[in-house]
Formats: sequence, C-alpha cells, structure tokens
Amino acid sequence: MKKNLKNYLAILLLGITMIAYGSDPSKYKVFVGFINHFTKFVQWPDDKKSGDFVIGVLGDSPITTELQVLAGKTVGAQKIVIKNFSNESSIIPCHILFVSETASKSLASAAAKASSNKTLIITEWIGAAKKGADINFIEDGGSIKFEISNNANNAHGLKIASKLKELGKVVD
Repeated sequence: MKKNLKNYLAILLLGITMIAYGSDPSKYKVFVGFINHFTKFVQWPDDKKSGDFVIGVLGDSPITTELQVLAGKTVGAQKIVIKNFSNESSIIPCHILFVSETASKSLASAAAKASSNKTLIITEWIGAAKKGADINFIEDGGSIKFEISNNANNAHGLKIASKLKELGKVVD
C-alpha cells in the first residue's frame, strides 16, 4: 500500500509537470500544481488549523495570478485565501509564503518571521533552500523539480511527510 502511494504521488507530480509545463510555457502554473499538492503533505501545528489557509506571495511574480485558481478551495476545513505582500514589513502570518526572485533579498527576514508564524517558505532560485527556504523549485533538464531543507522545516516548526521528501531532493 505504501509503495503504491509513493508511485501514485510520483506519477501525479510528474504528470502535473509534463501537462502544465509541456503544454504551457508558464512554469508558475506548474509551481501552483505543486503547491496545491504540498498542502496535503505538510503538517502545520494545531493552532494553524483554524481560520483561513493563507498563501502569500512576497514581491512581484506571475505566480500571484496563477494562484487564484486555488482561492476558495480548501485545505482540510480551511478556505484558501491568496495575499500579496509588496515588502517584508507587510507580511501577515501565512501557512505558505512564496518569496519571488524579485524579493530574494528579503528571504532571511521572511525566514525569521516564518519561525514564529509556522510558515512554509517556497522559493524559485538557485541556493535558496540553503538560505532559509523550506522548499525551492529548480529547473532540471526542462522539468521542474524541488529541493527540501530539513533545517528550515525544523526551524519553522513544520513536519513534511517522508513521501514528499522522497519525491524532492533533500539538501541538508
């Protein structure tokens, strides 16, 4: 059963990558597909399991528009709400914070806030998983993959399912 689940997840994530990335050059649609599935494999503390499920974007990024397909859907019993933050001082507590490449200089500050807010930080540039991001998207041979930082997950008070770690590349 566990092996079947792992195979199913791998095929599902690969299918999302191939369909979304192959038919539309927007890597951000692929990112959104991954983010949607990440919500099922990250365990937030009990105090984050009520109210809205907030996905924030720090900085300018096409992902803000693409994330709107998730608005109103649910994670458990929580309704997904998308927020955009122009700078680090405007960040409110989120479940997920996508730090765009344009806001890369704010990663350290966002990571510090993530510790107290139990926020999953997702990024999209080389080396970000070793600088405070929980999950970092990378392009490899024309496909989208992701790195996972155990150090960041632990610092941010999050538990990522081992099945997700098996599908990504753990960097520490």
